[in-house]
Amino acid sequence: MRHREWLWLATVAVLLKCSSPTQEDAPPHPPPLAASQEPTDDWQQRVRLRISDSEYRIRRGGDGWEAGNRAQGLRARWGDDGVSVQPRTEDGPTVQLTLTSWG
Repeated sequence: MRHREWLWLATVAVLLKCSSPTQEDAPPHPPPLAASQEPTDDWQQRVRLRISDSEYRIRRGGDGWEAGNRAQGLRARWGDDGVSVQPRTEDGPTVQLTLTSWG
């Protein structure tokens, strides 16, 4: 990965972390089930928690990287052309950040 891509990755990670819920805000996670255990009545809650947690992870998307922030209702995408932040679930304004010079 080139230096510029790492810079964008670090920038967006910091921005998303600053606006993501803190550990105190997050509901407690139940321990995973052992292979021999039967599912309990809270299995749907467990699945929902894991899905919502996975939305905060940075992953490949399109021509670059992306990460969602459910708590703020945002999705960030970044690649060679810069960083864009837009609403996660609806059409709305997009903020585009582009690096014009370095050094």
